[in-house]
Amino acid sequence: MTLPDTSSSYFQSNSVGLPLATSAWYDDHVSSTLQTSIIAAAVGTATFATTLSLSTFLQLKLRMSTGTLAPIPSLIGIATVGTASLMSHIASMKSYQMSTHNWKKSFDTEKILSFPPLHFNLSNRRDMEHVFRVCLVGIIVYKGLGGRFWSISPSSLTTLGSFARTFHSLPATVKYASPSERIKIEQIGRKVGCHTCGSRKIFSRGKNGIKFIADHMPPQAVVKQMNAAWHRRLLGFNVKQRFYPQCIDCSGKQGGILSKASQDLLKTKSGSLLERMKPNVNLSSAGGGINAHFHGFRGYNLRLEHLTGGVIAAITVHNTDERNILHRRGGNRKRFLEFQTELEKNTKLFANYIKARIRWIQQ
Repeated sequence: MTLPDTSSSYFQSNSVGLPLATSAWYDDHVSSTLQTSIIAAAVGTATFATTLSLSTFLQLKLRMSTGTLAPIPSLIGIATVGTASLMSHIASMKSYQMSTHNWKKSFDTEKILSFPPLHFNLSNRRDMEHVFRVCLVGIIVYKGLGGRFWSISPSSLTTLGSFARTFHSLPATVKYASPSERIKIEQIGRKVGCHTCGSRKIFSRGKNGIKFIADHMPPQAVVKQMNAAWHRRLLGFNVKQRFYPQCIDCSGKQGGILSKASQDLLKTKSGSLLERMKPNVNLSSAGGGINAHFHGFRGYNLRLEHLTGGVIAAITVHNTDERNILHRRGGNRKRFLEFQTELEKNTKLFANYIKARIRWIQQ
């Protein structure tokens, strides 16, 4: 019987602590595959976040914000997430291509600028179905990670900002926040950031140790104008307010915007005949448009939902081979098709469950 090799060289380890007898297999398979997947996930996440920031920038130029008439920000957000998911999908394929081939050859300028072999033709039904699947997966993952489509828009300074969360706020009245409420808002702000700009002010000393104030949402001047509307006075429906954490900088900007807008509103009511003929100033929309806050391209605003790009990349390249990723029209189409099939199956099961419950209630 042949005994196992007990020489000292057999028990020597490689850089990751594996015996040399298995290190070659590890380097060729597990290590390289894991490294490729991690790089692709990082590239996908960065691509997704960049695409969202570009959308925020374009919306700012078009004078759109979170205060724009609903559901426009949400619809634009859905389109943005779908596009960002597709861009992450393509970027992960390119990352895989560069990671698994000769690096020096891959860094050819012509090759870097060229797209990976994702065959896409508008007249090809299968290509369109694959693109739709990638976008759909991205939208579902984005929502699953807590993302909100309307929050991709620039933050209005006179309505809820992109980073506002109801469960990170407090009930409010027309009065200023109490000392205990101010302490609570300060704690929330340091944890989740300003509801307008998203900053947690980690490196800021604040004003007398205070970094966040309890911001009335909607602001007092806006609520006063909204409650003056004839239909609210007739039905007795007053606007409810909540306290949200807002940093000192954004609070100052908000005060300046509302002060100017209130003066303009006063002119339309008590000014000259020409000024009174102008339409009333809408205080709620005063913080949008050119006054909206651009929160893109800032590292401190990265949120959990930005990992959607990494998830798309992992689905595309992890635990599969080059034939599925770069060939067969590219994009690991079989895996995305399996996701669609599973989604349709679960949707039917849920629909049948709801129907059965309705029939049981009606009996």
